[in-house]
Amino acid sequence: MLTLQAVAEELSLPEETLLHQSLTAFLLREISLIEAEIGQLRERYAVLQPVDLKEAISKGRVVAHPAWEDYIDWQNSIEAIRSIRTLHS
Repeated sequence: MLTLQAVAEELSLPEETLLHQSLTAFLLREISLIEAEIGQLRERYAVLQPVDLKEAISKGRVVAHPAWEDYIDWQNSIEAIRSIRTLHS
């Protein structure tokens, strides 16, 4: 069975060190996944920032639906990355 103690012993690491490294790796992976989603939005709408997408929507360069939902998701993604980085620091 996979346990913190078993893995720590196998790797000759203190459990606290293993736990810290594991949590750090998890948080960095979460950031990478969110950044990949943001990258897809940048490509889909050919914009760099959420404000650029908002402008494209208001000027009619992109269809409002689902662009508004994507804009909101993008904003939420940025906030999620900030929150994760706060946890990580």
